[in-house]
Amino acid sequence: MKIPKTKPVSLAMAFVFLFSFLFASCSDRGGGIREQVEKPPGAVPDHPYMAASDISKTHADAYSTGSFRTPGPVGPDRVLTKADYDLFPTGPYLISMQYSSPYPDGRQVIWGSQTDRVLKFEVTDSGIRLIDRIYTNALPEVYRDENTGVYKVVDDKRLARMHQVFNAKQGGDLEKFVKAVIPKNDWQKQKYSGVYSVLDNDGNFYVAYHRKIIVFSDTIRGNPDSPIAVRGQYILDADSIHPDSTIVGVTLTWDGHLAIITTRGDVAVVSRDFSRAHYITIEDSGLVRNSVTLDEDGGIYVAGDNKMVRVQWTGRKLTLDPSAGAWESAYETWVDEKGQFWGSGATPALIGSGDDEDKFVVITDGAKVNNLVYFWRDKIPGDWKQIPGTKSRRIAAQVPVDFGAPAIQRSYSEPYVLVHGYDALVVNNVFRDRRTGEKIITNTHAGLMTNRTDFLEPPYGIQKFRWQPGSRTLESAWVNNGVSSPTNVPMMSSGSNMVYINSPYQGNWTLTGIDWTTGKTDFRYTLPGNGFQFNAQFSEIQVLPNGDIIHGTFFGILRIKK
Repeated sequence: MKIPKTKPVSLAMAFVFLFSFLFASCSDRGGGIREQVEKPPGAVPDHPYMAASDISKTHADAYSTGSFRTPGPVGPDRVLTKADYDLFPTGPYLISMQYSSPYPDGRQVIWGSQTDRVLKFEVTDSGIRLIDRIYTNALPEVYRDENTGVYKVVDDKRLARMHQVFNAKQGGDLEKFVKAVIPKNDWQKQKYSGVYSVLDNDGNFYVAYHRKIIVFSDTIRGNPDSPIAVRGQYILDADSIHPDSTIVGVTLTWDGHLAIITTRGDVAVVSRDFSRAHYITIEDSGLVRNSVTLDEDGGIYVAGDNKMVRVQWTGRKLTLDPSAGAWESAYETWVDEKGQFWGSGATPALIGSGDDEDKFVVITDGAKVNNLVYFWRDKIPGDWKQIPGTKSRRIAAQVPVDFGAPAIQRSYSEPYVLVHGYDALVVNNVFRDRRTGEKIITNTHAGLMTNRTDFLEPPYGIQKFRWQPGSRTLESAWVNNGVSSPTNVPMMSSGSNMVYINSPYQGNWTLTGIDWTTGKTDFRYTLPGNGFQFNAQFSEIQVLPNGDIIHGTFFGILRIKK
């Protein structure tokens, strides 16, 4: 494969997502084949180039819906013992894991990427079985640079000691410890190396590292037990992107190309053999800190921190020309009393497909009280009149996310918007410091202290909205203010009609299931404690092909048996 050259970057710019630079130093019960569930109306089309599985990229699929068909747990309530879960240490911040297409023997393996490593593993009755692991600082020399070679790997023993130190601290002592070892970094200096990835139907696992994509696969194609091979890399053309850009999202187009976006609004479409590349830059995008979403018609959706943009891939070039289908729309933002600018924290999600009359791209905006915003995805209906108070005729709906409290002073939802059918779900991510009354948006410090202090009040509230095609309005469907989803990315199973969250409850972490239709709390699986090994820490709550739950934690990978 062609290996382009790139300019070196400073060591200061190499520090990665949150605090991983400080610490960077899995089932055959169901035969490995997911139970088939009928697709609902408006479901995401099967992608011809992504892995044939429910979860092949961050946020599940090309539409970034966060929903899938495999049935998961449905209760009743359980108090879990060690026999009910497996814990595999890998280090913090395994945001999502991708499931392979079935191998010839019917098995599926799972791929995961972190700042300092790539994992390939299988979940069996016996537990999480590691097949292979490659550390980025041990890659062949041609693949290493300042962004892959500076991380000192944390081995299992050191990770266990670190875990014990954290678990020994609570309250004010924990706060002092966390602030001492985990500095707050400006978002513009954050790097997302190893966080975003996509798995194709040939078993190639593409992982973003600052300004390049490295591709991994089986050493022996078609063999699920084969070690990991490094197949190649593509380094972004330094002359085609902003000098401070870093990759923040990667996915696959419907014609089999890689689609990449950066923090400075650069968009690239690259052939999977890395021989051809196309670039375009969104002017005045602001900081882009959300992943990439695309549709089968070549629409690539980018949420800058001040506007929503559709870039059009024609199959031959990238364009921002409205006559080709591209568009942009401003949305509401806010500057707080400290002068901090707030834009969208949500990766765009798509609603509607095929012959559906109404098709949208959905985000939460940056208003002081967030709005859920539906943008018309394709042509705006000819009879559509701009909604008073909105910034664009492109906006089909703009509704406050108030969690059933119209007098609410602040709301913010940091993860993506979870969508299924015409419905969209958001969670509350605003902590409150009981000592000062300060409102804190979910961050590393608050996330690590969740459930381990008496002064940090976790955010409560989940709200689902429903688009009404007849009246073309967006309405609140239900609110559940009895649950908290503070540090995880909820996901939804249409097979069990359930939303799954990692939720603190009565002093312990739980796996909590929320009925998608009614919003009622259906069940809680109570984990044995409030330790960091049970805290999802910004990870997606995924359902395995056999129906078990799996997600990353601060300590590693947690698998909860159905």
